[in-house]
Parts: sequence; C-alpha cells; structure tokens
Amino acid sequence: MINNHLVAALKLVAYASAAVATGQLIMAKSKNHADQLLFRIAWLCLVYLLLVGGPGVAIWSLRPPIGFTVFLTFIFDDVVGLFLFSLPICAALRSAQLPCGPLCRWVFGDAVRGAVQISWRGVGVTLVWSSVAVSLSSLMWSLSSGEIGAFGKQLLEMMEKNFLFVFWLALRASVAEEFFYRGFLFCWFANRLQRFCSPKVAWLLAAAGSSFLFSLAHGGYLLPEWVKVMQTFGLGMGACFIFWRYGLEMAILFHAAFNFFVLALEILLSLL
Repeated sequence: MINNHLVAALKLVAYASAAVATGQLIMAKSKNHADQLLFRIAWLCLVYLLLVGGPGVAIWSLRPPIGFTVFLTFIFDDVVGLFLFSLPICAALRSAQLPCGPLCRWVFGDAVRGAVQISWRGVGVTLVWSSVAVSLSSLMWSLSSGEIGAFGKQLLEMMEKNFLFVFWLALRASVAEEFFYRGFLFCWFANRLQRFCSPKVAWLLAAAGSSFLFSLAHGGYLLPEWVKVMQTFGLGMGACFIFWRYGLEMAILFHAAFNFFVLALEILLSLL
C-alpha cells in the first residue's frame, strides 16, 4: 500500500536526520551535560515502557488482535523514536523558545527556555478544540461516500476482537506522532524557514508542511482518500497551534482526545 511505503520512507528520513542532529548535539555539549541529557532521555524511554508498553501488553494478552511480533514492533518503533527525537526536540524548543511543559522540563532540565505550567484553561481549550475537530470530521464524513479504506477495515476488525487494544493504539499514536510531527518536524521546518521569511510566516508554512505530511501518512482509512487527508490536515494544523501555544503535553492531549472521541462515536453508532 502507498500509505505503508510513505510511512516507512518518512520514518527512515526522520530517523536518519534525527540521528545526525543527535550526534551533532552530543558533540557540541560538554561530556557531563551530554551524559545528563542522555540519562534523562533513557528514563523517558523507561517510563514510556512502564506507563504505555506495560498496559499495552496486558490489554493485548486479554484477546490478541494482532501477532505478538507486530505488537513488539510498535513498542520498539516508539522507543527508538523517543530516544532519537528527544535531543533534536530539545534544541528546537530552545532555539524557538516555545512553551515547555513539565514533561519536557523534566527530560531536558535547564537546557530549554519558555517553561509554562499546565493550566486548567489550557486543558479546557484543548478539549474544546478536540470536540470541534470531531464535529468537523463528522461533517466531512457525511459529505463523503461513507466507505471504509483497507486500514480502516483492519481497525474495525481489531476493535471487534479487542476494542481496548484499539484505544491503546490511539493513545500510543498520540504520543509518538506528536513527538515526531509537532515536536520534531514542525520545529525543524520552522527553524529553517526563518532564514528566508518572517517568523510568523515560517511558523505558518511549517504548520502546513508538517500537517500535509501528517495527512498523507494517514491514507487508507476512508474512501475517497481526500476526506481523510483533509480531516488529518486540519487536525495537524490544530495540533500545531496547541503545541505552539500550550506545549507538547497539550498537543498530545489534543490528539488523544480526538482519537478517543472518534472511537467512542464509532462504538455508539455501531450500537444503534
């Protein structure tokens, strides 16, 4: 499938560029500083394994919807992504002076600026934007043919076998994709575009570019394809705004809330 090939190509390019950026950052830091960053990032990976991977194993074991090898590939892919993207995200946050919440502060320490506290206002705005995104997505769905793509059918089959596992997939996708598309790609585009245009234009173009790649990687869910592309492009633009305004943690919450709202809506519709 084109979707699988595109995702694989994106991952290879992202991992290679992140590995180069990580190496450059480590070489530029003093040994003690680099060791501290690597130690904290290792802890982040361990915490992810405990809080996301552990429950995933438990949920998968209830009624396995996929093979265990495929399941382990998900976990391995996430941990590699977290480790490789963390240092470049640190550099991007520092150079762009974006909001940095408690999670990023815990990982990166004094290496980042622009720290913010997670507020109830930020949580409320994030959840409201998630519900708006779901409403717009439902409207677009009503205007389409209503057919499910190949990957969408796979998700429905997995939901019939173990619906909790699909919710777990939605959670891990929210974390991994926000680290990549917003934390890494969005910042990477913006920092380079600012050499050629004003910061505001650079951020807007970076949001559009990263959201376009984000939408292309989500093909195969709905037919015609443009419905899902437009849906995820809008979702990506919204996540970029939340990330730029409230930090990476709120972008993860925005993405997760959207996924959960959509899954809950599908379950309700199936019961009617």
